[in-house]
Amino acid sequence: MDINKKFNMDKIDLKILSILQNNGNITNSELANSISLSTSATSERVKKLEANKFITSYKAHLGTKKLGLEFDFITKIKLKNRSNPMFQSFVKTIKNNNHIAKCHQIVHEDWNLLISGTVKSINNYLEDVIAPLEETSLIEKIDTITIVDTFKETGIFIKDIIN
Repeated sequence: MDINKKFNMDKIDLKILSILQNNGNITNSELANSISLSTSATSERVKKLEANKFITSYKAHLGTKKLGLEFDFITKIKLKNRSNPMFQSFVKTIKNNNHIAKCHQIVHEDWNLLISGTVKSINNYLEDVIAPLEETSLIEKIDTITIVDTFKETGIFIKDIIN
């Protein structure tokens, strides 16, 4: 699918997405200057991108270490039973757990899900993340990866969708 034709997007729209992805706090005036358009034309384009769900939210990246959150984790989970009602019940448990930042259903012979997040300590991870999941009795096995450092964290590479 050619996204540019389907949604009538041009390189300016894609540049707006790229700029906002890296700096969602930029003013409309600064954004307009960086793409060489008027503020009203820029505002119209941003509103169109929001209305068409190309922009779904604006978020702040928090300094987790400054906030006392020291333990970053990625956890692989294999469920005992993947029948739809059981799986949906488990997903609901994950969605209701505020300590889990992301959850991905994956295709892998040994694992069904990847969850990740950041908590204060290993003890908080065990008590606030693992214990509630184990209470469901749906987990066959778990493997946790502790993140020591993050060298890169970005959004999508906009140039990959430009023809």
